[in-house]
Amino acid sequence: MDIFNKFIQKIGTIVSFFIAGGGSLIAAIASIYGCLVSDPFKLLLLIGGLILILIAMYGLLSYHITKNAIRKLSYIKDNTKGIDGIIYYPDRKTPYPQMIEEFKSTKTIYALWHMGGAAYNANLFHTGVLKKLLIIKPELNLQSPLKDYILRTQVGKKPEESIKNLKERIVVCRASKGEVYAINEVPPYLISISNPNEIDSWIKIEEFNLKVEQIERRSYVIFKELQPYLYEQIYRYFEYMWNHKKVTIE
Repeated sequence: MDIFNKFIQKIGTIVSFFIAGGGSLIAAIASIYGCLVSDPFKLLLLIGGLILILIAMYGLLSYHITKNAIRKLSYIKDNTKGIDGIIYYPDRKTPYPQMIEEFKSTKTIYALWHMGGAAYNANLFHTGVLKKLLIIKPELNLQSPLKDYILRTQVGKKPEESIKNLKERIVVCRASKGEVYAINEVPPYLISISNPNEIDSWIKIEEFNLKVEQIERRSYVIFKELQPYLYEQIYRYFEYMWNHKKVTIE
C-alpha cells in the first residue's frame, strides 16, 4: 500500500506540473494570436516570454529528475541513515554496498586509499576508471601505527606482504593509464570521488580509525548536487593532498 501511495503521489506531481505548464502555454498562445491582428511589438514580447517559460520548465524538470535520480541510486538501502544529500553508514556491515555495485555508473575516480583491496577485487584498478590515486606510502606499513593495525586486524598476514600487494596494484593501475602517488603520512580519512565535478558527482569519506576493525569504520557519502559546500571542502582537501603532499613511489 505504501508503494502504491508513493506511486500515486508521483503521478499527481507530474500531472500537476504539466497542467500548470500547459495552462501557461495555452494562455501565451492565445495572447500571441490576439497580437497577430493588433500590435507586432507585443507579439515579440510574448514570444520572448514564451521562450523563457519553456526554458524554466525544462530547468525545473531536469533538476527534479536529477535530484530524484541521486536519491534513488540502486545501492542505497532503506535502512541507511542520513539527511538529504548525505548517506551515513555506521559500519561496513550489511547494507554497506559492494564497490563493484557502488561504482558501476562511474566513469572517473579520484581516490585516497590505504591498500585498495576491495577496489582491486572490484576491478577498479584494471579498467582505466581510476584516474588519480593517492595511497599511504607503502613503507609506512612497516611502522607504527599501521604495522600494529595490520598485525591486529589481518590475521596471518605480515606487513611486508601488504607492501608487495600494493606494488602489484600500482603496476596494474599505471598500466591502465592511472596516475599513482603516495603520501608520507597517515590521513584521518580515506576518500573516493566519483565523476569529479560532474552534476552527478559524489564523494565517499571513510573514517580511517585504526583503533577499530575495518568492518567497524563509519563512512559518509556526500552528493555534490544537494550538498555543494560540503562536497567542495572535501574535494579541495583531496586536491591539496594531490598538489602539495604527493611523493613518487619507487
